[in-house]
Amino acid sequence: MKTNEFCYAIQFRKQQVKSNSILQKNSFWSLFFLLIGLNTFSQIGPVIWEDNFNTFNAQQWTKDIGDGCNIGLCGWGNQELQSYESNNVYVADIPGEAGNKALVLEAKRENSGSRVFTSGKVNSDKKVAIHYGMVEVRVRVPNLSQGLWPAAWMLGTANLAWPTKGEIDMMEMGFSQAARNTQLEPNSTVNTYVGANTFFPTPGGGVGNIAYDVNYNKPYVAATPLNDRFVKYRIYWEPTQIRFTVVDGATEYDLYENPFPIDANDSNTTPFTKPFYMLFNLAVGGTLTGITSNNGINAPLPGKMYVDYVRVYKWNGHGSVTLSDGTIAAETGTFGVFTDTTPTTKKLAFGTDAEFYIFGETLVENTGIPPYEGANVLSFTNDKTKGWFGAGIISLFGKNMSNYPQNGSLKFKIKIPADVSFLIGVNDNFTNSAEVKFPAGQTKYGLVRNGEWGQVTIPISDLGGLVAFQDMSYLFRIGSDGTIPANNFQFAIDDIVWVDGNTTVCQPTAVTPYYNINGQSWVSNTTVSLQSGNSVTFGPQPTTGGTWSWTGPNNFTANTREITLSNVQISNSGNYIATFTNTCGTASTVTFAVTVAPVTNTFTPDPNKTYYIANPFHNKRIGANGSEDPFSTAINTTGPTVEWKFTAAPNNSYYIDCVGGQGNPRLRSDNSDFTDMQPSSYAGTWERWQITTAGNGKFYLTTLESNLRRLQMNSVGTLKQVDTNSQDTWEQFTFTEVSQTPPPPPVGSCTRVAANGDFNAVITNDATGSYVTFVPNKTGVGSSTLILYYNTSVNTTYPGYLAQANVPFKVNASAGQTIYFYYTYSLPTGGENNTANDKMNFILGSCTSNNARIAENEIESKNVMEDMFKIYPNPIKEEAIIEIEGVNSFDTVLIMNNAGQILEKRSFNDATKVVINTSNLSPGIYFVQLEGKKGVRNTKIVKQ
Repeated sequence: MKTNEFCYAIQFRKQQVKSNSILQKNSFWSLFFLLIGLNTFSQIGPVIWEDNFNTFNAQQWTKDIGDGCNIGLCGWGNQELQSYESNNVYVADIPGEAGNKALVLEAKRENSGSRVFTSGKVNSDKKVAIHYGMVEVRVRVPNLSQGLWPAAWMLGTANLAWPTKGEIDMMEMGFSQAARNTQLEPNSTVNTYVGANTFFPTPGGGVGNIAYDVNYNKPYVAATPLNDRFVKYRIYWEPTQIRFTVVDGATEYDLYENPFPIDANDSNTTPFTKPFYMLFNLAVGGTLTGITSNNGINAPLPGKMYVDYVRVYKWNGHGSVTLSDGTIAAETGTFGVFTDTTPTTKKLAFGTDAEFYIFGETLVENTGIPPYEGANVLSFTNDKTKGWFGAGIISLFGKNMSNYPQNGSLKFKIKIPADVSFLIGVNDNFTNSAEVKFPAGQTKYGLVRNGEWGQVTIPISDLGGLVAFQDMSYLFRIGSDGTIPANNFQFAIDDIVWVDGNTTVCQPTAVTPYYNINGQSWVSNTTVSLQSGNSVTFGPQPTTGGTWSWTGPNNFTANTREITLSNVQISNSGNYIATFTNTCGTASTVTFAVTVAPVTNTFTPDPNKTYYIANPFHNKRIGANGSEDPFSTAINTTGPTVEWKFTAAPNNSYYIDCVGGQGNPRLRSDNSDFTDMQPSSYAGTWERWQITTAGNGKFYLTTLESNLRRLQMNSVGTLKQVDTNSQDTWEQFTFTEVSQTPPPPPVGSCTRVAANGDFNAVITNDATGSYVTFVPNKTGVGSSTLILYYNTSVNTTYPGYLAQANVPFKVNASAGQTIYFYYTYSLPTGGENNTANDKMNFILGSCTSNNARIAENEIESKNVMEDMFKIYPNPIKEEAIIEIEGVNSFDTVLIMNNAGQILEKRSFNDATKVVINTSNLSPGIYFVQLEGKKGVRNTKIVKQ
């Protein structure tokens, strides 16, 4: 980690915790190693940007200068020993490559201020930003032994502190022997070992990185030393993953077991969905090298790192590079910070170029106060135990608001108790801030302190001071001002905009919402509650004077004022946004929030199952044998001629095919009074059937032909068509799943039974290896989502692999190793289940010697662990004592919570006992991990 923001980052994260009011969060640890397979059509496209370093291009690169002390970060946050100097960065001929030049970063033993070493570093911050693509650098490093630390890496351009902005390390060398031992490469040398990494935020303000997991990390150890020769380093970066490789000669090696998965909706990995800038540097000493004193450096100096080129290619169709002169275009008009319906010239897009932060976990989101306008609101309850509160909206890439200080204003709506004193402020990207105060009980800037929504208008000139409006970070910030009330309180903020005061704005036209359900009376409201099968018509006003457009779930669009949704289903739930653009060109919107509740006895057929279709009033089943006419038979008849399969069709309908219908398997209406069969190649509206509830477990079947006909079975069992307004028992049908007997497990296999009974895990072995198969015990379990997580250790991160029910999955490990595993799987009733708390296990090559499940602390026998180490007392109270069998049998002890986060890390330092203060731990279960010559050992402790 080489970020020049390390110390500031720690302080920043202590004060700020990202809220999920804008971005939906997923559980990071369940997604962390979910493997996203390479696209079948993976390909490297054309070069979209490159620098071959024939000259030093100051429009694309900046030389970093100093030892970091000038920005309050001495040693660049890593205890580095050098001062970066301009003269140590230059372009020169490459030795042995006539006519080819490279960027040179030269480390020297020479004095600069208090430093006795100098070196070189460059970055492309605010000049070249890379967003996805295949990035390749050709680099040659000097002899590193011992103490040089070369790196090619990237930082996020987002206007955030590290690690929130994200870090991508394409290559790092110079690792200490201890670090290489930890990564299980004790026979490597400092000149043969190279690694890559990413750094990212974790819940609670921590820092995560992927190199920590030795089972996932695959650092490259070259047969021939890597110094004094060129090697290529690559990342293959796309919206869902980053793959790290090194190309040594004609062979490309992966630096991790699988690509690192990223997700724009996950707060931990979302930094990697935004642009990054490049950095190259050659550090002297530092934490990675294990050398933090001048006399420990013995690498031959001067030492030169050569960068022949950096190239960015299109990768799988992804990749862009933005070049800039460092200036930001000025905003004008009405700029939306947080608003739904107020007309704006431009506005922030949360998750793309803006984020909302709560400072110090001082606020808790609530739904107690509805929005003032639109569908979104910032609504909170304070935590009185903190003694203060604060939050803000930050522009990730800076905004130029220089047009606003003269006549502009910051406007917003707020609903806050009268006895709360608060302040409103803004920040620029140069550590400057300004704010105005709102004392309790006072009317100020238009705010009437009556506990209701109030309008606040603050002249930007009142926020002036030393703020550099040409490059703003926080465009809105709220915080407490002095003592807060003794009891928790709620408040909400909405409709935040900057108005420049110089632009004539076309005023929006008010939109009035109207809707009716099933053709009944009109209702003026934006909250619409429906049941499956209902129809709803939206008819907002005005009726004249402009144009309308609509957007909604499932890519719904329309351009008429009045729209109707027929036979709505749960999938139709969501926000339907009507936009009215008046004659002077200003748009205003109204959002209808639609919820669709399931009707009791709903039926959603499983496309992988077959069903009997029966009319219980006549005790008959529908069947077909290949002729044109379907038939009816006794309700106890079985066989393929009375089994039907449902296939999804457009408009929430289904094709219904008879399993035993050889020539004409598809049920259809022939647009007359009768029903017939047609080959499955027919797919017109006559072959599409909608299922609607008739109550009491019975359903109507209605075709989608032009006049909408309903299936009926008359008293003699003839299938006919009647109008949809007919609702007799003759039109009511039941659907009964044909029972399927799962195949028996293979001979010689072993079965693990899930604790909840949802599934079995069948283990099989053959000459090709060991396999585990997820076998559902309930219909639909794991049908849409199935992820297998496994590892050879219990208390560690588990990589996740996409699997399929009833399909064997090959496990990658050595014979005799114990595999611990669990699943995440979908439920037929919706949602998902996870069995991480009920892990199963088996030994590769033999599945008969283990129990069906193990507890998380059952890693080795108790006797073996007691011979190696002891932990007492257990349960613990104020302190835990860890005693090992002999000096140097273990080097390090870690205490982790059940999410895998490290809470305490201590070294034995040639002693056999370590005492750890545990008084600050909450009651619960924790894991102790020891690392050293005896390997890695784990056990569980309980805090009372």
